Amino acid sequence: MCKVLKIPRSTYYNSIKRKDTKIIQKKLMKNELKII
Repeated sequence: MCKVLKIPRSTYYNSIKRKDTKIIQKKLMKNELKII
């Protein structure tokens, strides 16, 4: 089961600043994340 997480754009950018990008990019590639 794949759960799609919807995250606010600001959260996405904050996570980039916190260097969580690799996790996010993996999720984006798996289409688990939708940026709104």
